[in-house]
Amino acid sequence: MDNVVEIKNLRKTFKNFSLTDVNMTIEKGQVMGFVGPNGAGKTTIIKLVLNLIKPESGSIKIFGLDHLTSTKDIKQRIGFVYDELPFFDNFSIKRNKHIVSRFYRNWDNDLFNNLLCEFELNSNMKLKELSKGMKLKFFLAVALSHHPELLIMDEPTSNLDPLSRKKFFELLQRFLKENPNRSILFTTHYPEDLQQIADQVTYINKGEVIFSYRKEFLKEDVAIVKGPINVYHSLGSKEIIGVEKFDDHFVGLVVDFSKKKSILKDKITIIKEPPLEEIMYYIDRQRKEKQDEKYSKFTP
Repeated sequence: MDNVVEIKNLRKTFKNFSLTDVNMTIEKGQVMGFVGPNGAGKTTIIKLVLNLIKPESGSIKIFGLDHLTSTKDIKQRIGFVYDELPFFDNFSIKRNKHIVSRFYRNWDNDLFNNLLCEFELNSNMKLKELSKGMKLKFFLAVALSHHPELLIMDEPTSNLDPLSRKKFFELLQRFLKENPNRSILFTTHYPEDLQQIADQVTYINKGEVIFSYRKEFLKEDVAIVKGPINVYHSLGSKEIIGVEKFDDHFVGLVVDFSKKKSILKDKITIIKEPPLEEIMYYIDRQRKEKQDEKYSKFTP
């Protein structure tokens, strides 16, 4: 399958933060969701993909094109929803649309007007009169109105009420259904957003990609296990991730569950399809333990 986005060995360093050796691909027709805490590096990756900031090393290809040398061609084929888009707050929706539409060869005015009606936006309203949620709807209408092949969104649901959020995901499902070759890359703080639409879940923390799994793998091959502490000692620490040990029992995470279930004892309770936040919690525990072990070797 063709890759829409290919990121290889991407690095970017700031004063108090660095993005380290990021590698990932997004296939044609795939929806990838980035999840992670504030300051994890999600927005930095989006800015690098959009060529809003420059990488120190590594490469990004979009539609097989180098994102640094083919920016104009690439941006004709992508739509993006981002807080810092350069619209004019003192201008009306209609006037902002008139300005931005001239930059796109495939601009569809009928589609834009239909989206305004669907979003219940008055084209005569000035942008400064819109709430954050209404402004997001305007950004989304602009992003979709030139029939993009790739839609990129940074925290698109952060200012939406529950009903608007539901309608937002229904619209994205329609966007994908109209053309199965379309792809989406979006960031979120909310794991439940990924359950709505993502095919691939990528967890980013402290500038690193911690994992990138297909949603089916998370459902079928990741499990939380609980059992007596003596059973854990007999299994060995390599089989269970991020273990929490109590006086009489343990709790931990198993990845590649189908390959390991034969060694799990009858006394162990298995919880399939754990919430994404619990998966992240146990994987972070494992990483912290390894870092602590590494540090202790160099501490007198």
